[in-house]
Amino acid sequence: MVLENSGLQAVADNVSELVKGAVRVLDNHGHVLVSVPPDWKPQSKQLEWDIAVDKQVVGKLQIDKESLDDIQQVCVEQARVVVALELMRTKTAMDTENRLRGNFIDELLSAVPPARHEVERRGRQLGLNPGQDWEVAIIEGNETVVRQIAAPASRFRQSLEQEAQQRGFQAHVEVRHNSLLLLLSSKPAGQEQPGKAKKGTETEAVPGFEWRHGIERSLREQGGKRHDIHIGCGRAYPLWHVHQSYTEARKALAIGMKLSRPMEVTAFEDVEAFQLLAEYADHAHFSELFERKLGKLHAHDKEHGSDFLRTLYHFLESSGNLIETSNRLYIHRNSVKYRLQRIREIIPIDLSCPRQRFVYHLCLTYHYLKANE
Repeated sequence: MVLENSGLQAVADNVSELVKGAVRVLDNHGHVLVSVPPDWKPQSKQLEWDIAVDKQVVGKLQIDKESLDDIQQVCVEQARVVVALELMRTKTAMDTENRLRGNFIDELLSAVPPARHEVERRGRQLGLNPGQDWEVAIIEGNETVVRQIAAPASRFRQSLEQEAQQRGFQAHVEVRHNSLLLLLSSKPAGQEQPGKAKKGTETEAVPGFEWRHGIERSLREQGGKRHDIHIGCGRAYPLWHVHQSYTEARKALAIGMKLSRPMEVTAFEDVEAFQLLAEYADHAHFSELFERKLGKLHAHDKEHGSDFLRTLYHFLESSGNLIETSNRLYIHRNSVKYRLQRIREIIPIDLSCPRQRFVYHLCLTYHYLKANE
């Protein structure tokens, strides 16, 4: 059976017939790889054996029996060897494909990606559909935390892959040192039908879906508050131009580390203007404008240890919403109201004036973009 590459299903069918009982094989994470019959759910008295490859347990063999005779025991021992070989063969094939896909993704993200026809050919071979647009998201933070959420059995990865499958998309996860690179597909703009969903299918893309919300939701499902995780996301491009999304994701990540809260996705399309601001922030007039408008408030924060500057920034970021501001600062709404009153006493600001709000928001954005340089 091994030489003929019969596969796990044929192995399980034969073992089930020889031992006259139900059989199933699980991977190391408890996921069912094959089951005979397909709907068998083991009870508490079934027999179970570890499947080992290179002295490492990689799965389990379960049989719906309380005991085996000598011939059946020999059958099971041989089956464990065959299953181990099949799992090793599968793992080797998957490792090879993942390595080839990783190399291909590296080429796609380089400054000089392969030609379009080459991208289309290799993309189809390696499971990256060139008929869809693709976007890049980067999650960066503590290396241990990144590897934790990138693990195949992590809630984040399972939730992300489930989201992709339900919507007819693809999600590929690559671990890069202290960061996680996500290559995410979406329907090409020309094929979308806003407001319409194809009946009778669960894989039709939902109009208005954005990967940034799916990433945030998957991170929340992972559990816990990660104060050392930041996420940047580029726009969607054809596969042969996805390096542009990668560049945008890097820029969004850099801005998000200064302006956004941890665990919050910073999308390039939302901060593109801030990127332009960052490029020209060395101009002397920006510094002079900040000093004129917010110099007194900045000095007050330094002298008294207050947090009025950041309070004003988050208030303007939240479009003047007190509840959203209090959530961003993790303080009570009344505390926000008190701080805003104190801010009005320190600097002559009229928060009801759209033009003033724009100017102060611009100054604060400049300040935080420059703060860590």
